[in-house]
Amino acid sequence: MHFAYTQFLWLICSIAVLIILITRFKFHPFLALIIAAGFLCIAAGLSPVTTIKSFEKGFGGVLASTGLVIDLGSMLGDVLLETGDADKIANTFIRLGPTRTIPATICVAALIIGLLTSVRCEFRDVGSAGICHRPVH
Repeated sequence: MHFAYTQFLWLICSIAVLIILITRFKFHPFLALIIAAGFLCIAAGLSPVTTIKSFEKGFGGVLASTGLVIDLGSMLGDVLLETGDADKIANTFIRLGPTRTIPATICVAALIIGLLTSVRCEFRDVGSAGICHRPVH
């Protein structure tokens, strides 16, 4: 396989575009990744149509196996943040030990937040989105 310095330069440029979009222009990282990947494909000589088809094929293959997990995890995180439960869990773990153990306690809190939930979700026929509400006590 032949190594082309111009391709390496385009790769470095696309990484720079990614970093600038996220840090300076405050783009969402997912959107910035899409733009940087599109920039790299076009710079590598792919046509826009080929770029889009390649992205659909690669993203579709990944999403088919992990999309539901990512969607549900994102939804759970939003619900925990909106209800204030994420702060309660994190603060509880931080109060349990000395300052030097805060990184470890935050890791444990993240694990707990990811595994447990204080809400009940009902999924209706609305695609991959769910409707969540607090349980009635």
